[in-house]
Amino acid sequence: MKPDLTALGKVLGGGFPVGAVGGKEEIMMVSAPAQGRDILTAGKSENSKQDALFHSGTYNGHPTILAAGLAAIKLLEKEETMKDLFHQTENLREELEKLYESFDVPMKTLGMGSIFNIVLTRQPIKNYRDMQKSDGSLRKKIDYELLNQGIYIKPMNRYSMSIMHSDEDLEKTVAAHREALKKTVS
Repeated sequence: MKPDLTALGKVLGGGFPVGAVGGKEEIMMVSAPAQGRDILTAGKSENSKQDALFHSGTYNGHPTILAAGLAAIKLLEKEETMKDLFHQTENLREELEKLYESFDVPMKTLGMGSIFNIVLTRQPIKNYRDMQKSDGSLRKKIDYELLNQGIYIKPMNRYSMSIMHSDEDLEKTVAAHREALKKTVS
């Protein structure tokens, strides 16, 4: 799929409030300062109010935000960084799957790259209806217990790994899942 426009927000700024829009040339050129036109006008050569595009925001072009975004992009563009991140994510997924299996709790980790979700089911997940058949009640109990164990997870939400997660963080996460399972399943 090739989008007409792509909007990036939080991830671009590494946590800072910044966004960017990119897309097909014919769409992006509507807001481009072409042929000496003012940046606040677009389209026709005359400067009418209908052609004005207002680009403003508290953080637009803020040097700190742009520097943070550029640093995050440069770091993530390094192939070894992404390989390490994906490897760490896969390790966590495998450890959690083994752990849940040891408690005889049907569980799958679903996702791509550094983002995944835990779904409590034995059935294959092909669509949202399959997701609705999973054990959301138990998942919610486990997630709330994880909060008590010091693992921040928005209940029923996905996991997002970062390059800052250490082996120790992953071990702590698996240990917290073990304790949560003991309290909710046993």
